[in-house]
Amino acid sequence: MKFVLFGVVVLIVIVGAVFAYGASLPVEVKAERTQNLNAPVDKVYAIVSDVAGQAAWRSDVGNVRMSADGRSWTEETKQGVTIAFEEVARMPPTRLEIDFTSPQGFSGRWVGVFAPTPDGKTQITFTETVRTESPIGRLMQQIFAPPGAHIDLYLKDLDAALRVEAR
Repeated sequence: MKFVLFGVVVLIVIVGAVFAYGASLPVEVKAERTQNLNAPVDKVYAIVSDVAGQAAWRSDVGNVRMSADGRSWTEETKQGVTIAFEEVARMPPTRLEIDFTSPQGFSGRWVGVFAPTPDGKTQITFTETVRTESPIGRLMQQIFAPPGAHIDLYLKDLDAALRVEAR
């Protein structure tokens, strides 16, 4: 009986420590990445702003369901996570802002800034701000989707899509 009681106490301490660590993580995290892409800014902006077409080139997206107005949509990742998006600002070909929310407990804003370079290419800066209220959600985010990981994958997929189109 003492062994079982000891095990329960150890389990409670571990769960408490995990919760405390999650609670110590910031509610809001921000990541920013800048990259030069070998394509003109109009082309890069067109690919990024064509939300319905992103399932064809993004490695993490299973499908995209557009709303009738074309300003909001739902993405389902290949892992089954559903995320709702709404376009906040569209300023072709220089800026795109999108808010997102998920029933998994996170929300935020994604901003893309597109600038032509002197050699006719594009410098793109993506900024993602994610808000997660739940301490356990923050811990899971830290483990499975640390700040910047989504942008890194998006940029990798975007660069690959542009290379395919350039052929």
